[in-house]
Order: sequence, then C-alpha cells, then structure tokens
Amino acid sequence: MKKNKIDVHYSTKSLATALKKLKEDLTEDNYKQINNFLTDLDIGLTGTKRPNERTQLKIMFRLKTCALYFDKKNIRIDKIDLANMKRFISDLQNDVIQKQRPNSSNLNYSDNTKSGIKKELRRYLKYRMGETAKWKKLTAWFDTTTDEQEIIYIKRDEVKRLLLNTGTFMNKTIIQVLYDSGMRAEAFLNLFPSDISQDEETGLFVIDVRPETTKTKKGRKIFLYMAETTEILGEYLRGIKDKDQNSQLFPLTYDGLRLMISRLTKKTLGKSYTPHSFRRGSASFYASSLNHYQLCQRFSWSASSDIPNKYVDLSCVNQKKIAKKITLDQVGEFKERMNKLESENNLMKENQKQFELKTAELLSKIMGQIQQSEQEPVLEIVEQYRS
Repeated sequence: MKKNKIDVHYSTKSLATALKKLKEDLTEDNYKQINNFLTDLDIGLTGTKRPNERTQLKIMFRLKTCALYFDKKNIRIDKIDLANMKRFISDLQNDVIQKQRPNSSNLNYSDNTKSGIKKELRRYLKYRMGETAKWKKLTAWFDTTTDEQEIIYIKRDEVKRLLLNTGTFMNKTIIQVLYDSGMRAEAFLNLFPSDISQDEETGLFVIDVRPETTKTKKGRKIFLYMAETTEILGEYLRGIKDKDQNSQLFPLTYDGLRLMISRLTKKTLGKSYTPHSFRRGSASFYASSLNHYQLCQRFSWSASSDIPNKYVDLSCVNQKKIAKKITLDQVGEFKERMNKLESENNLMKENQKQFELKTAELLSKIMGQIQQSEQEPVLEIVEQYRS
C-alpha cells in the first residue's frame, strides 16, 4: 500500500497563495521574471536539483524583496546596472529595506536573511546572464558572510526532566523519540507504525525514513540507541498494535507539536524550545560517539557539509580528548615522580639500615674495648699475688 506524505507545513497551499500574492504585488515585468525563474527551477532547467515547496517559498520571498525595491525605480530585475545594484545592497545592509509586516515588532532583516537575499539575487542573475563578465561585475563583490550564530539545543539531562513531567504517554514517547532520532519535524510527523521495526540482533528500534518525507529526498535507516527509547517506544507500540499501521504514529499537526513542546519546556525548564532544538540536541549528543560520515548519514547531511564539525565543537569532544591526554600525561609525570621518590626512599632506607648495622658493629667493638680495659687492673693484682 502506498504511503502518502502529510504536508505538515501546508507548503503546497502556502506556495500557491504566495504566487497569487506575488502577481498582485509586483509589476507585470518583474512578476514574469520571477515566475519564469521559479518555473524553470521547479523543472530543473536552472542547473540545480528541484527544490521542495518550502525552499521555493524561501527563494520567491528573497527575489520578491529585490523586485519590490526595483519596482519603485521602474527597473526590471534582470536589467539592473551597477549604480542601482550598489544602492540596493547599501539600503539592504543599512535596514532601509525592511520587512513588509506592519504588526512586526522588529522590521529589520537578520544578517542571515540579508545574506540569503544577496545569494538568491546572484543566482538569479547568473541564470539570466550566464557566468559572464557583466554578471561578475554586478555580483562578485557581494559580502554574504555572517557572524556565527549560537546553536540553541536541548541537553540530555533536560530531556530526562521533561520525561518526568509529560502529561500523556504519547507526549513522553514523542519527546524521547524526537531527541534520539534527531529527525526534522516534517519527517517525524510523517512516521507510520509500519516504518518502525526492531533489530533482531540488538533489540534496538529502527526507523525507516521514507524519501518523500525528507528535505533531501533521500531515505535512510535510523537506529535508536538510547535505552530509554527501547523501553518507552516499545510500550507505546504495544499500546497501538491494533491501530492502522499506515496512519500517523503520532497524530499531531506541526502547530500541535510545536505548541506542546514550547509549553512543556517553558513549564518544566523555564525556557521554550522548538522541535528543531531536539534535532540539534541529538546531533550534539551523538557527535561525541560518531565520526563525520556517520553523523552525515544519521542526520541526512551532505558528506561535504561542515555542519557535523559545529556539533563536534559543541559537544567539546575534541577539547575533552585533549584534556584527557593532558590529564594522562600529568598522571604519567606524577607516577614517574612518585617512582623516583620511592626509589630514593628505598635507597635511604637501605643506607639507614647499613648505617645502623655499622653503628651497632662499632658500638659492639667499643663496648668490648671498654670491658677489656676494666679487666686489666684486676689481672695485674692476680699476677702480683701469684708471684
């Protein structure tokens, strides 16, 4: 039986609505430019793999931000000259260009968003112009670097505290499986009971992640290594054994999952986490046990990705190895000093023993001489009497 993907983010509907709004908000020329690019992107004519609906939404938003700016200057987005490009980048960097959200408390774009807009504009112009001298002149100088952001993640001891305070057993299972698997929310909410099996040799549960539910469109198997998962998920599966095996394992919407986690973590831990915080926490936990390739395989990252290194740094595994080496070196040096002191102490004991023996021998000689000198006058008297 075919398993249909649940669109937990309503991406298909959101994309259709956004495209309709795009047509309303832009001039006809710039709407056509962006719409044609998105169409070619969707069928693979841009030289990159087909993005999913959520990624298409992000691309459209970034290009729409550019087009809205150039619409005001009556410039078609593919006909930008260097002077207007410089003004655009300057206005973007200096927060002259802001979010189109009147109710937002902060209208400024983040550095990451600004970088994304510049990258997308560069890619679009490359698609339109090719890798020409003109394209390089317009975009080669873009600064797309950003400050490294702090990774917000949940720790294992915090997960254990949550397990003691969950309201239902399903929520308890969600917390543990989401943390152990490190799955993205969309793939997690698309799990069916039939996607879970138990390895005969180890007794561990294994998740068969279906390709159509993932961001990368690649399936994989995830072993759930934590003992808590074996116990909690096992009990949960026994409780739903009569359920349709091709229905949601955890019947929740994305908003339902997000709200449950936010409220539970706020109440129990005093701070609010998101479903993605569990993925980051899982990556941080496993970074100390898995190598680069294994991390990429487990969390569906590209083998060339630098992301695993961030979690290795986050878990302090390298620092711990260094600390362990230094500690072992220090212990070795301490043992060496102790062995040297012990040898010196044994030598001193031996010298003390020899000194005591020699002292006793000398004392014995002295006492013998004293006794002999005391006896000499008596012997003289005896000799005189005999004579």
